[in-house]
Amino acid sequence: FKVKESPHFDFYFYMKNDSLLVKTMQEGEVWYDLHQQVFRDTFERKNPFILYNNHPDFQQTTAIQGEIGVGTGGVTEGLKNRVIMPIMLINNQTRHVLGHELVHAFQYHSLIEGDSTQLENIGNLPLWMVEGMAEYLSIGKKDAFTAMWMRDAYLNNDIPTLRDLTESNKYFPYRYGQAFWSYIGSTYGDTVIVPLFKATAKYGYQAAIQRVFGYNEATLSQLWKNTIENSYKPLLKDTTQTPTGKLIVDKKNAGDMNIAPSISPDGKLIAFLSEKDLFSIDLFLAEAQTGNIIRKLTSKLKSNHIDEFSFIESAGSFSPDSKKFAFSAFDEGRNKLIIVDISNGTTLFAEGMGEVGEFSNIAWSPDGQSVVFSGLKQGQSDLYQYNFETKTLEQLTNDVYSETQATFSRDGKRLVFSYDKLAYDTNIGIVLNFNLAIMDLTTKSIEVLPVFLEANNLNPQFSADDKSIYFLSNRDGFRNLYRHTLADAKTEQLTDYFTGISGITEYSPALSVSNHDDVLYSYYRAQKYSLYIAKGDEFTSTSVENDDINFQAAMLPPFTSYGVDVVNTNLNNFGLFSKIDTALIKPYSVDEDNRSQTGYSLAENYDIIRTFQEQIEGFVAFPFSRTKRIEAGAAWAHYSYRIDRHSTYYYSDANGNLLSYYPFYNDRRKLPLDQASAAYGTNFKAFTIQQLNAAFVGDNSHFGIAAPLEGYRYRFGLEQYFGDFNFTSYTADVRKYNRYAPVTLAARAYTYMRMGKDENALYPLFLGYPYLVRGYESSGFYNNNQALSSGFGLNQLMGTRIAVANFEVRIPFTGPERLAVIPSKLLFSDLNFFFDAGLAWTQGDKIAFKNKPDKIGTVTNSDGSYTEIYERVPVLSAGVSLRVNVFGYFVIEPYYAIPFQRNDVKFGTFGLNFAPGW
Repeated sequence: FKVKESPHFDFYFYMKNDSLLVKTMQEGEVWYDLHQQVFRDTFERKNPFILYNNHPDFQQTTAIQGEIGVGTGGVTEGLKNRVIMPIMLINNQTRHVLGHELVHAFQYHSLIEGDSTQLENIGNLPLWMVEGMAEYLSIGKKDAFTAMWMRDAYLNNDIPTLRDLTESNKYFPYRYGQAFWSYIGSTYGDTVIVPLFKATAKYGYQAAIQRVFGYNEATLSQLWKNTIENSYKPLLKDTTQTPTGKLIVDKKNAGDMNIAPSISPDGKLIAFLSEKDLFSIDLFLAEAQTGNIIRKLTSKLKSNHIDEFSFIESAGSFSPDSKKFAFSAFDEGRNKLIIVDISNGTTLFAEGMGEVGEFSNIAWSPDGQSVVFSGLKQGQSDLYQYNFETKTLEQLTNDVYSETQATFSRDGKRLVFSYDKLAYDTNIGIVLNFNLAIMDLTTKSIEVLPVFLEANNLNPQFSADDKSIYFLSNRDGFRNLYRHTLADAKTEQLTDYFTGISGITEYSPALSVSNHDDVLYSYYRAQKYSLYIAKGDEFTSTSVENDDINFQAAMLPPFTSYGVDVVNTNLNNFGLFSKIDTALIKPYSVDEDNRSQTGYSLAENYDIIRTFQEQIEGFVAFPFSRTKRIEAGAAWAHYSYRIDRHSTYYYSDANGNLLSYYPFYNDRRKLPLDQASAAYGTNFKAFTIQQLNAAFVGDNSHFGIAAPLEGYRYRFGLEQYFGDFNFTSYTADVRKYNRYAPVTLAARAYTYMRMGKDENALYPLFLGYPYLVRGYESSGFYNNNQALSSGFGLNQLMGTRIAVANFEVRIPFTGPERLAVIPSKLLFSDLNFFFDAGLAWTQGDKIAFKNKPDKIGTVTNSDGSYTEIYERVPVLSAGVSLRVNVFGYFVIEPYYAIPFQRNDVKFGTFGLNFAPGW
């Protein structure tokens, strides 16, 4: 990474595109000015900003811990306040994410630098308040997409209260939070935003509302609801809202989210992405006219080439003969073009596109020889064409504009796509909207169609005769289907929906047209996405003028602003704010952390034994993909001891009787280690250990309520210890989860072994932990004379080597309706029937696979006592458990186990485990 600085930011980058970098830095400064006017806050030090060239690179960042999903646009750290984000495929998305994340930077800064707040106060802020504020300050109240969500809430009588937003995960915090802050800003003025935010951080949202507005949360919720209803009621024409065409895919045969629809050229098949199987987004194949699902075309679990689908704002394409399907997916840290065989789902092609690290929205050419897609190269979005015959990639455009959702004409001579050139060149307001454009593939000339120039016009598709263009537009604040005739430039509106035709975001593909004018689209209603199919002539068409624009329905209630409107005024003039002219390169520097040490507290009449561990450790991981990686590490550790004796002195007589309870003197002295060793019968000699380790790790599992329910996990590791102690450790851990809804069969085989001359030098391994073998951790068992006399005591569970086998039948018991047997919004649990087996041993032990161990010898100890030696036998247990997910913070597992080797219990034993399921 290199570093450039602007007045308020340090930009860390590796992009080889100076003009785009400078523009991004300029827009960062504009956002700083806009947000500063709301927060009335100034950064005393430059804020760090880490910029990635594309989203696949961003997903591999090591600046933060944890995985980054496809839907994460950016991240702002709380403590270091670093903004981390990629350049997006669409200019407007980059601008929006930049503004959104910088709101978080101001939020964190205002809490950290506040005179009565600190970063921990973020815990008092509901997610909808934090994220909704970032959306409102970076988008404003004119947002056709969020307005569609709010109209849907009104239409379905599902407008949430603020308590609902806080306590339920049903309502997406970004959309509903944005609508709430828009209401606050428009009703009370944008100057009340930050006082309400800070009061919530101090006291919680309910007390903050009472302090700021003088009435409670329930009253404010009702006022907000009334405003939404009064604003949208006059716009509602038809409460029944029956979409045109035939409903073919919805919750009944798929999932709640059925998106990115694509219809085959012959109109017989459709492909779409869905969470039908709950744990992941998968690609499904279905019959176009009936919606009957034929098969799962491919999935992350079944394909070695897919870490994650590009499901947010991308769709695939059928080959001209309808026998193959092409799409983009994340694999091995980049986007790859994947082609599968429709008949059996076999992967036929899986390749990256060279320097184009991210690409989306695949369109197959009518001659079958190539595909076209939108791609990012050094942060610049352009159209590319990949030829299968020559294996060459041709760049069709080379400009600063965004070109997206391109499709071929039926004769293969032209491309129609969405293009932000006009808005980019004007660049006055916050939105860089898309217009329709046609490229002549022979001359590469581009013509912008004169239709709804100020609106967002997306997802264009040629009609069967190439004479018209189907597309989606928000020109009246709604999201409907239109058809534009090329010869006479006339436009018709084909649908009039109160919610709209939409995908997950405004830029998600939601429309596909076959060679026979079969129109496939995704319809949004009741927070669900369903697929409909209709012939082009089934729609009722209404002529509209190409300049007929009205965005009232795109406004978030109330439509009129009554208070001080800082946010929207600034957003409408985004491009007019001053910009920096240059960026100065500076060397990378790191501030040293100030560290302090605190003393230890004094106590009377006892020794404090300290073990000091000084360690240097290094760790590196190389991911082959999101599911497979190799790890390697090295460590040096030095262990030493110190024994401090604390003495308190009292006055006493000659016979040792205490004369006073008040001490007259205290002292502390360090005992020599040899004296302490003799006193305690332990060797306190310092020792040093070095370690090298390596492992191969795979994880394709999908977590359910409290444990993985589908997929696999494995780890094969090797550790070499040397120094004062020398031994080698081996790890093999394989886990498999097969789901047969609602039941999952889970199996694990695990072993950890120390081998070498000093394998006994460290603490022994213990088999009786409840996350290994349940039923053997009871302290009563350890001290039970009957158990010891039978030869099956504590020693049977300890050794330098352990092997474990587990089998479970897992049933999501209470929780989400689509997953659990008993629907519940409060209690989330898994019911499990288990069988555990394990064996602990040390080199030289005799192992016998039977129920009880036999005595094989006796060893005389140095003090004259003796120890009986027994065989090592496996320990077995079976039982039932209930894993409970406690509000997402931790998992607790009460269980009842029958330990077959224990003779101190007649029936079984209860236990408690604090860990998610293996």
